[in-house]
Amino acid sequence: MESSDAHGARGNPARTLPAHTGDIAEPSLFPPLTTREKDFSPEPLPQFEARKQDHLRLALEDAVQAKDNGLDRIELLHEALPDLDFSDIRLETTFRSCRLSSPLIVSSMTAGHGRSYAVNRVLAEFSSRRRMLMGVGSQRRQLTDPAAAHEWTRLRTDFPDALLLGNIGIAQLIERPVDDIRALVESIEAIGLFVHVNALQEAVQPEGTPRFRGGLIKLEKVCRELSVPVIVKEVGCGFSTSTLERL
Repeated sequence: MESSDAHGARGNPARTLPAHTGDIAEPSLFPPLTTREKDFSPEPLPQFEARKQDHLRLALEDAVQAKDNGLDRIELLHEALPDLDFSDIRLETTFRSCRLSSPLIVSSMTAGHGRSYAVNRVLAEFSSRRRMLMGVGSQRRQLTDPAAAHEWTRLRTDFPDALLLGNIGIAQLIERPVDDIRALVESIEAIGLFVHVNALQEAVQPEGTPRFRGGLIKLEKVCRELSVPVIVKEVGCGFSTSTLERL
């Protein structure tokens, strides 16, 4: 799901945008949802950091490496007589007003632990040089610990031209008012927002937050009220046809 740029503009003050974002329509009004502070779900910090470091450690283990990614089933047919010059082939595309070198994206990887900045700095340098979109790691911790924003402000300072996308989980999107989500986007001068949906992971993790009621309604509200595109991505299991139709 991506929010439309065609939504009306009213009800919220304008903000200064990075030069690379271009003109963005102001958000429209939408009836608020009720949230309760006691329903918010901050994790104990050591557990949170351990889980984030597990993501990196486990991804490097041989047991979880993809043995079949489907590419072996694709056959590329050779064209011996192409009616074009190789220089005619262009991969460039645009995301809103931003010119990208290719339709590839550096997806959200990691955040919120001692090693995450080193990883994200490499990714930001690469994506900035190549003019590719980069999704930051989850900004969940930033909702309860303002100091967590330092990782991203530091990255933005080091790479002012990086084309960043914010990132938050669906459970936190449901819990938090739109103003909190908007603050995450603005804190890194993001030109879009990833909302990751990971129902299975949240259900099996002991510290997970498997509370998803009202998710589609909240997504619609956020799409209406944010001034940047909202992109929904599934983490690990993909989308079924019926879910994509609902989105």
